[in-house]
Amino acid sequence: MLTEIPPQAVTYVFKRPNGTEVVYNLATLMDYCLATGNFLEPESRIEFSDAELKHMDCLAAKAKLHKDSIFEAKQNPQRYDEIHFRVDAVSGLERCAGELVVEMLSVVENEDPEEGQVKLVMYLFPSFADFYNQIHAADSRFAAMCMEHFTSFLKGPPNKPTVDECGFLPIILQFFDRVKNGEQTDFGF
Repeated sequence: MLTEIPPQAVTYVFKRPNGTEVVYNLATLMDYCLATGNFLEPESRIEFSDAELKHMDCLAAKAKLHKDSIFEAKQNPQRYDEIHFRVDAVSGLERCAGELVVEMLSVVENEDPEEGQVKLVMYLFPSFADFYNQIHAADSRFAAMCMEHFTSFLKGPPNKPTVDECGFLPIILQFFDRVKNGEQTDFGF
């Protein structure tokens, strides 16, 4: 949505309560609303009023954009129940996997080598693999983005990389690669 609007595009101007105005490509904004079931201004998350949705429908009809009515779509929330459930479920899985990644970082930074190894092999690796595989089955692109984030988090920022005195970090990153590639893991070292 934050891209340059083509010169011939039909636009919609949204006026926020604070007086600022945002210009959207109407076709793109309607596609967003219809695809997600979110009838909110994408940047501020302010809900569009019914009058605003009707106005967008009217502009689209005049411009012959051949779009479904977003006002009517909003009146039928059951249409989006499955989409919202799926997004919530995948987000929940990502949060669970993220908590395990935080625990993995704690192992890298704080654990005794033997206790850390046992914690990784017996609990963290199997649980993470299960959550990640569920995310991947639901949305492979989102799973790839999550894995990038998890890997970046474990490595730490370039100006202050993660301190790894016991050598756990390469093992975890190799495990991540194997899980990402769909390889079966024995969770051993």
